Amino acid sequence: MSPALGLHVLAGIGYLVGSMLWPRFYYRRVDPALREWLGNKLGVRVVWAHRKGGLHRGPLWFGPTYDTWAWSIGGEEEITSAKDGLVYTLWLLLVPVLAGLLPVAVFLIAFLGLGFPSFWV
Repeated sequence: MSPALGLHVLAGIGYLVGSMLWPRFYYRRVDPALREWLGNKLGVRVVWAHRKGGLHRGPLWFGPTYDTWAWSIGGEEEITSAKDGLVYTLWLLLVPVLAGLLPVAVFLIAFLGLGFPSFWV
């Protein structure tokens, strides 16, 4: 096996393992800490909730298009549109965008740091 092929295989295995381990770490450790921090700042309890989509609700619907799980305000707290909107917006930025793209970003940074693509030639 050539060194370039070996590095390709090693990179693929590393990406696969990282992509499998990161969600386990994120949802067990990071997510509860983020929800607790946000809940303390807003004075509410932030939980995972099923949000109904509005695919056929008309042009003035500003919620999610499809049914999805997202952060929401839970319990008996007073839910205001501003707080719930802030919780949903932070969920959108932190969970699908930052946490979802982190393995890809780490992968790209590692290979760009190695001088990709000239390293492979």
